[in-house]
Amino acid sequence: MQLSLFTDSIHPALAPTNLTSSLHPIHRWVNFIAGYSPEFVSVCIREAGLSSGDIILDPFGGLGTTPVQSLLDGFSCIACEANPYFADLATAKCQAALGAINPDEVFSTLHQLSPYKGELADIYSADALTFLKKLIPETELRVLVNARLKGLKITPDNKFFINW
Repeated sequence: MQLSLFTDSIHPALAPTNLTSSLHPIHRWVNFIAGYSPEFVSVCIREAGLSSGDIILDPFGGLGTTPVQSLLDGFSCIACEANPYFADLATAKCQAALGAINPDEVFSTLHQLSPYKGELADIYSADALTFLKKLIPETELRVLVNARLKGLKITPDNKFFINW
């Protein structure tokens, strides 16, 4: 099915980019350079004619723009993401969209952590590390690594992402 896109007030040139993500409280937590806007997801959902109870499948979940916006728009979503780091971040964003976690509490906990002092190359492959450093400043990445190593995770019962 071919969808007619860009009927919202957002300028059509911005919709398939991540340029508006920084305007949204949850989407701006972690933003992917090759991502697209939450408005783009909402337009696609609306123009697909989905009904309450329909489930949206995102086979390339990334950092969660589609699942988060699906939840905010009142739909269920299942997403798959091969990168475990991305899957964990997107899961946290989904939990916030559902009101299941308190973002202030999460950020307060993160701010209390010291950065990981070890070699990031011991945790990630060279390619993964190069990619992550393009997305997240190294200081913040080190705090997130420390949080992950300390087991500060969303419980498995609350996972929205299938991590292969």
